[in-house]
This record gives sequence, structure tokens and C-alpha cells, in this order.
Amino acid sequence: MAKRKFDITEDNLSDMPEKSKQEIPPVEAEKTKRKKQASDYARIDLVTDECNYKEYVSIMSRAEGVSMTKYIQNLIKKDMEDQKGRYEKLKELL
Repeated sequence: MAKRKFDITEDNLSDMPEKSKQEIPPVEAEKTKRKKQASDYARIDLVTDECNYKEYVSIMSRAEGVSMTKYIQNLIKKDMEDQKGRYEKLKELL
């Protein structure tokens, strides 16, 4: 194995500045922060025996230039606007 310029060995350790010789603590993996609490998320199954909705949403969202999540949110928003009156009545009943 060829010795590379940046390999630290006993031979070149003495050439390093004292500050570089100090033990460097391992970097901890940054924890992924959710935008919302887990309870705010819903799992939706987009693949059924009848249809592969996931493929449809994937293709259509790319065509719109948005994420799959944003595409679905836009569909729901439009539906909510279209059925606002019905939704308000159902909210009172249920």
C-alpha cells in the first residue's frame, strides 16, 4: 500500500503542530429534527391491488415541479375549496 501525503504515521506525527496532535472527539451524528411532532403525521398507503397511486402521484408531482407531499396537499386544498359547504355541514353532524 502506497503511503499517501495525508496519512498520519509515527514518521510524520512529529512534523504536525502540537494543536493538531490533540485528540479530536468523534463527531456525533446530527439528529434529524422533524418539522412537526410524529403525531401530526399520517401514513397513507398509495399502492393498492386496484391501482398504483404512488406512481401516479410521483409522475404528476414531478410534472408540477413539487414534492409528492405538496402535490397531495394541493389536491386536498382544491377539494376542500370545492366542497366547503358540504364539509361544514358534515362537521356539524359528526
